[in-house]
Amino acid sequence: MGYDLGFIAFNREPSVGGLQGLTKYRLFKRAGRAEWYLDGPNRGAELIPLFERPTIDERMLGETWANATREYSALVAETGRHGYGSHGLDYKLLPIAIALSAALDIRLLVVSGNDEDLDCGFICSNGQLLHGQFIVDEARALVFSRGSNARVVDLDWNDGHYLYGLMGAVAAEYFGDGDAISYANGWQELDRSEYVMISHRG
Repeated sequence: MGYDLGFIAFNREPSVGGLQGLTKYRLFKRAGRAEWYLDGPNRGAELIPLFERPTIDERMLGETWANATREYSALVAETGRHGYGSHGLDYKLLPIAIALSAALDIRLLVVSGNDEDLDCGFICSNGQLLHGQFIVDEARALVFSRGSNARVVDLDWNDGHYLYGLMGAVAAEYFGDGDAISYANGWQELDRSEYVMISHRG
């Protein structure tokens, strides 16, 4: 069973409590792992983590937010140069993650996925996209690495799309622990007891 996922993650605890501009959030610690997960408030189902976006005040982030939107727009333009649209990108969460990587001075992971055409993962640092991949077409993904030319790759989907597969691959690279399949499987059958909320706002 899968559902819409969208969150920002860290391999060290982020100092989100004092950050001006982050107005609503929940921060979870995954039990037994050096993994922290940031998502948004979820009043309808308090115990379900990892699928609501954190809320920011763009004005309070100032130039940090302006830079994040430029960085995201450059990625959209790069995708267009390869002949694809931006439907495979989370246009709301990605700029937030880019901005937070600068505001928190931290290297972070951002992923978004569903059971349709969204399977997207990126590593960000210092207000920049460093590396990532996302679906652009049936059985094709665009792979982005800063300093290199983005490229479109064919995916081996003879048996269908593995739910959250691209997200899982980027997560495994970022955390350096486990593999793509273990992360993807864990998100498909989310064990809520593994995620303990350690702070929140809003």
